[in-house]
Amino acid sequence: MFIQSHPQFTNLNRDKYCVNRDIEVCALQLDSTFSDICILVICRSPAGNLNTFVSQLDKILQKLCTIKSNLIQVICGDVNVNYL
Repeated sequence: MFIQSHPQFTNLNRDKYCVNRDIEVCALQLDSTFSDICILVICRSPAGNLNTFVSQLDKILQKLCTIKSNLIQVICGDVNVNYL
């Protein structure tokens, strides 16, 4: 993830939640005057295990929810799930 150097941000290390092919994660927290914004980028391989992906994503979101009460979370990425 690339970000300009002048916005204040904190890198949120989520490497312990990464499982090869099942879920890859990177996150950062942008500090602003009004609220803190957390940007979470996730990726899952089409050949990855969906149950592992959901389990790890749940752990990540639970951890992020404990950071601050006025946190805005933005989740983006490619989950490669066929709902049909």
